[in-house]
Amino acid sequence: MSIENKELLRAWEILFTDFIESGDNHTTVTTFKVTFPDGKIKDVKVIFKRAFVDDYLHIEGGQDRSKILKQKKGLFKTWGLTKIKESIDKNSLQEDVFEITDFKKDSGWAEKIEKRYLQQSKRQQDINTYYYTPKRKIGFK
Repeated sequence: MSIENKELLRAWEILFTDFIESGDNHTTVTTFKVTFPDGKIKDVKVIFKRAFVDDYLHIEGGQDRSKILKQKKGLFKTWGLTKIKESIDKNSLQEDVFEITDFKKDSGWAEKIEKRYLQQSKRQQDINTYYYTPKRKIGFK
């Protein structure tokens, strides 16, 4: 018989707040406001370094980078949301900044998430507030 942690049974609210392309430090950032089951609120950023973004999206020098990034806003939002959900499952969201930096290290993860994103309806992609309940159980068998 397992004992379930009651806090884990309540949903976390994850609100997508912004998508920023920063030319100054060559990053793309998604920001979220996360409300814990106990009511605590945390601002979370997921930072995508230019090297990763350009390699993953095959952006070359002559292309309109801003236009490409705006077209992929929903994908960046989904990547950010997934990072937050993974952190909730792993350690109850102890971090408040995540970085996606290395194409070799992160491209497999990003591609897997993108495949799920492409299967979503347009309506699902436009949602900005998500509720997430971890599937973990704590206790003994």
